[in-house]
Amino acid sequence: MKVFTPKDPTAPTIVAVLLIGIVMVVMFWGEIAAGGVSAAVVVGTWIVLAAMASRASRTMADRKIVVDGNMLELVKGSVSKTVNLSEVESLQQARVKSGRTSYVAFLAFLESGERVELFADGQFADQDGLKSAIADAAGKTWTVM
Repeated sequence: MKVFTPKDPTAPTIVAVLLIGIVMVVMFWGEIAAGGVSAAVVVGTWIVLAAMASRASRTMADRKIVVDGNMLELVKGSVSKTVNLSEVESLQQARVKSGRTSYVAFLAFLESGERVELFADGQFADQDGLKSAIADAAGKTWTVM
């Protein structure tokens, strides 16, 4: 059994809180300069945004991928999905659109026609080891689309 975890689960929170803090300080001084001091609103907004960033970080920290024989388990917090790698028709690395943004994702296409996004590029610390473990368990090679 091999367990793969995200690169640095705390980095998104640290960066988000720093950026939010900078924006909030600028907003606070803008409020003072405009003559309407509503520090409670500014500080309250900062606290809510920091809590949201912290929650996103915890969710990322709770992610892992477990490769056990020919079974793959995708764990996101308390939700998990199991994929039987013996049913994989092909493994592809492809650009995926999500709204207006796009990113590189690693996908498994199953014999049933289902497409499963396994992980996005750069999310996991040992990405090459993860790709290799999945390819070995599925008996397939990765193709780039």
